[in-house]
Amino acid sequence: MVSPIETISQINSRIINAFIWDSGRLEYEAAQDCDLVTAGELFGRSSYGIALRKKDAWINPLSHAILSFHEKGFMELLDNKWIYANNEKQCADRSSSPATLGFDNMIGVFVLVVGGVVLGFFILVIEIVFKRQKERIERERAITRTAIVYWKRRAERRRQQLSVNFESENHEQQQNLQPNQNDGFSLDRMDHHISSNLC
Repeated sequence: MVSPIETISQINSRIINAFIWDSGRLEYEAAQDCDLVTAGELFGRSSYGIALRKKDAWINPLSHAILSFHEKGFMELLDNKWIYANNEKQCADRSSSPATLGFDNMIGVFVLVVGGVVLGFFILVIEIVFKRQKERIERERAITRTAIVYWKRRAERRRQQLSVNFESENHEQQQNLQPNQNDGFSLDRMDHHISSNLC
């Protein structure tokens, strides 16, 4: 089995390209040698703990103390003192300023945002035009429906008036065509009178 020191020397001599190991030790080695760098996210994290018996009086005070150390930055201070202390002068250029994105790196994002705004504006204009067109068509249909209903009612009323007039005219014509009963009686009398004279 190869030791971590031998593996790191193999990385420096380019026999191997990468080495996966405990993150604390790798950070320490990268802090000692400026040619080494840790890359990627941590995986398979495991923690160390302090073993105590159940319901021990020290459980809560130790937990609060460790949490307080983390919150106050004491643990980071220990990391800086023991892992990165010897490296501050040697690798100052590596950690002096954080990598920042300039305007050249962000221009694509700005173009995308401006393009999205312009596209959204055009879509909004198209929606407004279509909505107005749809409302105009609906108004025209409503006017047409109202006119059709009006003319149907008017035609129905006219038809009813014509049928009433036609019925009254028919009734009058039928009355004019039927002989009067008095006229019939006088005609019978006349016939009777003529026949008696002939005899």
